Amino acid sequence: MSSCHECTLGQRYNMWTNKLSSPQIGKWLKKEMEFLSLEIVA
Repeated sequence: MSSCHECTLGQRYNMWTNKLSSPQIGKWLKKEMEFLSLEIVA
């Protein structure tokens, strides 16, 4: 279970590094922050 979670974390890290150079970073960051806040609460 934890290894699967680490896998998704790695994928999210790759998404972060890719999106940091994206012109739509603001819109994406807003969505990502909402997702992270839900993850923290859960």
